[in-house]
Amino acid sequence: MKKKLLFAVILIVVSAVIYTSCDKDDDGTGVTSIIVSPADTTVSHSKGTIQYSCVVNYTNGQSIDGTTHVSWGSSDVNTAIISNAGATKGLASTVGSGVTMITASLEGVQGAATLEVSGLRGTAINEYINNYLGSELSSLGWTGAVAGCIAGDISMEAHNKVIQRMNYFRKIVGLPGTITFNAGQTDMCQECALMMKANNSLSHNPPPSWLCYTADGAYAAGGSNIAWGIHSVNAITGYIEDPGANNTGVGHRTWILLPELIAMGDGSTDNTNSIMWKENLGSVPSSAPDYIAYPPNGYIPSSLVFPRWSFSIFEAGFSSATVTMTDDSGNNVSLNIIDRISGYKPDNRIVWEPSGINTSSVTDVTYTVTVANVTNTSQASYTYDVILFKPPTVKTGYQKIKEEKVEFEIR
Repeated sequence: MKKKLLFAVILIVVSAVIYTSCDKDDDGTGVTSIIVSPADTTVSHSKGTIQYSCVVNYTNGQSIDGTTHVSWGSSDVNTAIISNAGATKGLASTVGSGVTMITASLEGVQGAATLEVSGLRGTAINEYINNYLGSELSSLGWTGAVAGCIAGDISMEAHNKVIQRMNYFRKIVGLPGTITFNAGQTDMCQECALMMKANNSLSHNPPPSWLCYTADGAYAAGGSNIAWGIHSVNAITGYIEDPGANNTGVGHRTWILLPELIAMGDGSTDNTNSIMWKENLGSVPSSAPDYIAYPPNGYIPSSLVFPRWSFSIFEAGFSSATVTMTDDSGNNVSLNIIDRISGYKPDNRIVWEPSGINTSSVTDVTYTVTVANVTNTSQASYTYDVILFKPPTVKTGYQKIKEEKVEFEIR
């Protein structure tokens, strides 16, 4: 009887050892957790690929880069798929709009992060209502004056809405809407805006002879988008349109949509504006799209589709690039390439003006764009769809400025 009991105990111990060893590596160390990066993320449908990685933590306190060791998975392959093959392991490719769980599994332990691929028409409409119409400004609250060269300030609400409108435009091109207000640059931006107003002119290098000249204001002028005739949120939309014979390269648009921009200084008078990008650059976010197009890939209100279209990629070559467009009936759209920019900040780009774009349709209109023969980048050709929709019938401040033919200048 005692022998039988001893034998049973031995069996239990051996079984426990065998069972435990199944959940451990050969050295007896098991996986405790897997941390997936990037963490929960929302990207635009224009973001084609996202490289995931993970850290595997063990019971002995050690951690390793587990990207090539784990098994990757996607809970919804209609939203995104993820590779388990060789050098591309952990590379996710977006498929359509939706939410999926990206998982990394090893030894029965799983780490996960959600990936939301946005771009649905409803999302675009809500963004327009909440963050474009939501950034309309009824009162600037400027406290300055040309008499006495008082730069003053604008209301905090006005500063916040300027940033809100900037983030709206960044989000619709696929960037995170995380630009913040650099309050430390307010005084110099206000002094810059006051100089432009006092001298009824724009200059990135204002001379000391200018009325209300200050060194700080001149410093801001050299690293800002500046506008005369419009201010605050309407100036932001003006920079995105970037009209005028001197702005064929849409540099002001490109500064606002620069992926590595993390903050902006801001200042306005009742008819001038300065938004400062200088000293406000960080690193490119991991969720940034492969390119920046405006109008963007996906849905956009027809009222925000302007004559100049652009496509930019950092350090890409556009000297031999071509642009073709078709409408949703397959007809070719006539266009004229008006500028190719390379060699300096902001990012390299190609700019064109298409003819006959239908911005008055009550139903959605799709234009397919192909930019080909691009060099010094991961692929030579890019194709995307710009879908115009009729926005809610609320006349915005910028639309009124355009309809009333208010004279303004961007520089």
